[in-house]
Amino acid sequence: FTAKPGHALLAAVDLRGAYRGDGTLFWNASVDAPGERLRGDMALLPELAEADLVTGGKDISNGGLPGTLAMFCATSRCGATIVLDDLPMPDDVDLKRWLLSFPSYGYLLTAESEKAAEVIRRFAQRGIACRQIGLMEAGDSIYLRHGPAQGLLCQIPFPPKEKGR
Repeated sequence: FTAKPGHALLAAVDLRGAYRGDGTLFWNASVDAPGERLRGDMALLPELAEADLVTGGKDISNGGLPGTLAMFCATSRCGATIVLDDLPMPDDVDLKRWLLSFPSYGYLLTAESEKAAEVIRRFAQRGIACRQIGLMEAGDSIYLRHGPAQGLLCQIPFPPKEKGR
């Protein structure tokens, strides 16, 4: 609910995994991972919030990155532009499949621009790929940019405002 236009849009994904089954979209980086590492990786999220480094976040769900971003934008009542060339992703995975994938450890986060580098650094310390993939913007549109091309992904039908938000 708290992302704002002008905030950096970050994607953090644990790339130390593989697809769980042929043709699936579930990127598994957790089942065979050591418990201690997983606990530390999960602890990073509230640490970032408590340090006032992030302004919002959503786990990348089975809507894939675009669907998750649409949900995130709807609740924050703003749009976004994603630069697909900047996505953290495995080298040997097709972009289309990756966009539809839901990783066991994958998050979209927003941060004030001057704090984005520190968020990225903290994920890197844990061995988790994190990159700025775009910006949150005023309006109700999500745009995708790939190389020199840019197109409208969707317009978000904002839900009615809740009291206090």
